[in-house]
Amino acid sequence: EAPEVGDFRVTTTHLAYYAAAQRLAQVNALRGLHAEAQGHRDLPELPDTSQGPFHWRQRPGPGIVTGDFNCEPGSPGHARMLAPFDDGTPALCDAWQVTNTGQLHAATVGLYDTAQWPRAFACDFVFVSADLVPRITGFEVDHASDASDHQAVVLTLG
Repeated sequence: EAPEVGDFRVTTTHLAYYAAAQRLAQVNALRGLHAEAQGHRDLPELPDTSQGPFHWRQRPGPGIVTGDFNCEPGSPGHARMLAPFDDGTPALCDAWQVTNTGQLHAATVGLYDTAQWPRAFACDFVFVSADLVPRITGFEVDHASDASDHQAVVLTLG
């Protein structure tokens, strides 16, 4: 819960590194979870008063999908995350692209661990549902910390 923003879902992930086909299947699964959550936004026609283990719970519509996607901007996995949904669910948006229109995505790996990552590039993303886009007040990559082989990303909503 975030009173100034409202309720939203957060999904974090770490996709496959070595297998592009598996990574794309994981992207499709993440998209499926997001679309499924959209179907649980509204109350069912018949109220569920069971209170049992399968009791229906309303899910927040706005959502964030974030993590190490092990693919670069413009790659099939990244493009698939941004693709429109066949069922009319609004597409997810890359928070970097929303806040840094027209700029190359800041590198999230390869800044300090140059043995594992011989070049710096972006593979860590924050995708937000379209209804959260107006709430984004900032997005940045922390290039100062060498605590990990990945740089922290910070999304600010307000």
